[in-house]
Parts: sequence; C-alpha cells; structure tokens
Amino acid sequence: MLRNLISRLLSTKREEKILPQESWSVTTATLGEESLIIRFRVNAPEQLGKAHFPNVVAISWGFESLSPTTQEAMSNLEDTLTDAVEKQNKAYLTAIVTGPDSREWQYYSTSHDDFMNILNESLSCFPAFPIKISSFSDPEWEAYSRLAGSELSPN
Repeated sequence: MLRNLISRLLSTKREEKILPQESWSVTTATLGEESLIIRFRVNAPEQLGKAHFPNVVAISWGFESLSPTTQEAMSNLEDTLTDAVEKQNKAYLTAIVTGPDSREWQYYSTSHDDFMNILNESLSCFPAFPIKISSFSDPEWEAYSRLAGSELSPN
C-alpha cells in the first residue's frame, strides 16, 4: 500500500507549507478524488544518519470518521511509539499521510524485529489499536525522497 501511495503521489497536485518552529513540512495532495495531508520531517536524523535506519515500517489505521476519540487514540499511538523508538535510536518517524479514511505513519528503523519489540512493549498499556503493519528494505531512503518530493540533506 505504501509503495503504491508514494508512486501515485508523484503526479499529484501539491501545496506545501513549512512549519518554521519545527523540522516538519506539511503538504496537501490530491490523489484521484481523495485529498491527502502529508506531514514529513525535513531532515534526516542528525545524530546517527540515514544509514542507521535502512528499513521502512509503515503503520496503517483505517477509519470511518476521524472523530475526536479516534484522533486522541492516534495521537496516543504516535506520541508513545515515536518517543519510545527514537529514544532507543531504533527508528525515526519520517512521514504521516492522512486521507479521508486512513492514516499511515512511516518510520525508518534499524530492523523490523527491533521496531516490533518496542511497539509491543510501549503500547501495551493501551487497548489494541486497529492497525496494520508492513515493512520493506529501503537503505537509500528512496520512498521518503519520493514522498517528500526532494532529497534529504546528506548524513
């Protein structure tokens, strides 16, 4: 799903806004009839560099409506998981894509197994989230570069 989404985004209409107080950028895109909001980090991880994170782990959450309860649960997942994996230098959140019926988080990780161990441990205090997880090798960060629409600064 992530590879298809990234490929289809290459030819979409985009509007970009950089958030100066953060190292994030927000882009809107149209994919067929669907509007997407893409939030992505502008720079690669400074301390360890891209080479430390050669694998993509994508977490998808489908929903019928983006209710306040769903938004709060998504924030809990994102904040808790991102804090845990980044604190341990096992993964780096690079992008979040929100469409009319799904949200997807893209992390670059040291390994799928490391990521899953931290995910299971860090999210164990919450009820099960309705998520699907996929992963693939991407040592050159090609998926991120296509999604963000530009190359990352080298690290």
